Amino acid sequence: METTDKKFFITGNSYAIKDQLKDLGFKWDADAKNWYHTNELVASTAQKFVPAGPEKHFIHGNCYPFTEQLKEMECRWDPDSKAWYHLNKEVAEKAQALVNKAPEIQSNGKAQDIAGAEKHYIPEVPFELNKTLKQMGCSWDAEARCWYHSDPEIGKEANRLVQETREKLQGHEPSLDKSDISAGIENSL
Repeated sequence: METTDKKFFITGNSYAIKDQLKDLGFKWDADAKNWYHTNELVASTAQKFVPAGPEKHFIHGNCYPFTEQLKEMECRWDPDSKAWYHLNKEVAEKAQALVNKAPEIQSNGKAQDIAGAEKHYIPEVPFELNKTLKQMGCSWDAEARCWYHSDPEIGKEANRLVQETREKLQGHEPSLDKSDISAGIENSL
């Protein structure tokens, strides 16, 4: 039986420390064009020593119908943010304009389904809320790849819940000082 270890990637310009990464057991993923390690602690610790690299200009909204066009524009997918981006601000703005012209979602955040009922979308829902949204009566729009509800008040409440959850999740990022980092790497090797 073959087991596959999960890959924990580091991002940014890691060329200057590539030899140290190799010594720590990192491997190069040619498809992702990033170094990775199978130990999450080692990867997250090493990430702190890699310069962040150029600024990513994210494209917001429902990008799914435009995946091929975004690829043609050389936009890239950020798995951590779960969003498309481009390093060139002007290209990112053009991509954003493309996504903003989506015919199925009007500027007021509502859409019409085939039967004519309004859909009040709840975008960028953290996975932790999927069950709660189902209990609230929200539905998944597979084509738009987004949750929605036909009642505007429930849609508004769901959006408020999503915003609160995102704020809570952002506040729980681990922080380590350099002594913790060194100890963490030594213990995991």
